Amino acid sequence: MSNRARQIPWLRVFVEGVVIVGSILLAFGIEAWWTNKQERDQEARVLGAVLVALRNNTEHLDFFTSLHEQQLARVVVLLDAAANGGSGLSADSLDHLLAGLSGATIPVYERGALDAALASLDLIENRVMRRRLAQLSRRWDELSEFEKQEAELVRDLWMPLVRARTYLPQLSNIGRARISEWEPSEIPVDRAVDHTALLTSDELVNVLVQRQWVHEDILLRQASVRAFLNGLVNQLE
Repeated sequence: MSNRARQIPWLRVFVEGVVIVGSILLAFGIEAWWTNKQERDQEARVLGAVLVALRNNTEHLDFFTSLHEQQLARVVVLLDAAANGGSGLSADSLDHLLAGLSGATIPVYERGALDAALASLDLIENRVMRRRLAQLSRRWDELSEFEKQEAELVRDLWMPLVRARTYLPQLSNIGRARISEWEPSEIPVDRAVDHTALLTSDELVNVLVQRQWVHEDILLRQASVRAFLNGLVNQLE
């Protein structure tokens, strides 16, 4: 066999090797690009859902804040009247204030998209956004704990006081008349009761002071969460 026959075409081997390696690297690159694109698309969907939920929750938060502000205003009026020995407040106005305070605010927020985002934090490239979303869950849980305090206070302190010291059917009819979604029937009453003497009760004043504390704490927490939500919305927009 001649030397020409034995000669190895190194150039062709090299070129073919380069082509094979290039093809493999290109395939890996395309796969990595596609995987990254899918992750970014999923990230965009998650953050889009989070943005919608944040906006909705900001509206919910504003609504519930207004309810707590109304309750706090009722408490302040009653405390002022009690400090003045019950003067300056009519029996009818007192009944409306007592009826208005006999319900608890039960907030309802959208947590689904936010919880889903927390479960997919690894998809979010922005480290600041990941950290803030993780903090949001803790802040929301803390707010919920404060908001529960009002319901517990109404159940454990306010309603036992109202049941023991007022004519409940009279207050109930005032409260039921404020419901607009359906036509409530009035509870039969056999007399009209003047509750103004209740304003001289230390027990009422003590419960009102506790309610003032609770509503003020809730409003402070709501303001903090609202500022946090606004910061997240501004970052996502």
